[in-house]
Amino acid sequence: MFVSGIRLQAGERSEALGMASWSLLIAYLLHQFEEFGVDLYGNLNALPAYVNGQLAEQLSHTPIMLTEFSVYRINTLGIWVPFLLAIWAGHRFPWMGLAVAGLMLTNAAVHIGLAFMMREYNPGLATALLLFLPLSLRYFIVSNNKTDASWGAALIGIAFGLVTHAALPALTVRLSEPAWTAEMVLLLVALILSPVVGNLLYRLMARKA
Repeated sequence: MFVSGIRLQAGERSEALGMASWSLLIAYLLHQFEEFGVDLYGNLNALPAYVNGQLAEQLSHTPIMLTEFSVYRINTLGIWVPFLLAIWAGHRFPWMGLAVAGLMLTNAAVHIGLAFMMREYNPGLATALLLFLPLSLRYFIVSNNKTDASWGAALIGIAFGLVTHAALPALTVRLSEPAWTAEMVLLLVALILSPVVGNLLYRLMARKA
């Protein structure tokens, strides 16, 4: 039978792409626990304090703000929905999985870069090193072997992650307001659906070629 776009048969192990997709989501949930649950020093909900304190002071020229509203919107609609969508997309829209793997790899690079820049631990660093780096790279390999997506598509996924993280400071500020706005909805819809739309356009152009 098919579950979430991935073939599963009773008594058999799910296919490699499905396992790789689920591993990304589980890793991100563990990562968010380190950021917003308990970090390595036992601090609770440590990332907002770190971002709004040490990081905001270091990057005073860049507006950045984490509030309960921006955290909720980014984590649920900007992370959980795309990662679940990648599981559903499977072979049909492999660019979705490559996009979330690109997000994960870029996020790991951000945490590692911040650690070097600030010369200290930041909430999320441990899971970025231990989970994000190996699992995102493994996903690119599995996707290349199990789908029709090329390594060029993987590079596009990484580029998607880079662009999204470059826009993250401004995005956190826009999403920090209590009330929803049309701009917020459009930003999040564009973030969630752009890889699928890109995949569809690519296939249409490939058929015409």
